[in-house]
Amino acid sequence: MDLSIGVAVGSSVQIAIFVIPFMVLVAWGMDKDFSLEFDLFAVIMLTLSVVLASFVTYDGESNYLLGVQLICVYLLLTIAYLLGAAK
Repeated sequence: MDLSIGVAVGSSVQIAIFVIPFMVLVAWGMDKDFSLEFDLFAVIMLTLSVVLASFVTYDGESNYLLGVQLICVYLLLTIAYLLGAAK
């Protein structure tokens, strides 16, 4: 379980620290507008996702019910985004 959590969290950290800023620099080199300005909804959802990930990885154990709860939360986030984007 430790290895799978380490791989999942490590991959997310690598994307956040290296790939996204690198893409901003590539866009700048290509004279394209690609900034890291997020709206309030995106910041709230990102914060909620970080808190949820910390709760899930805190004890290092998992079961099927936790997985079902995570899928439900992701579905709720998707529905909230789609309903918010329709406005």
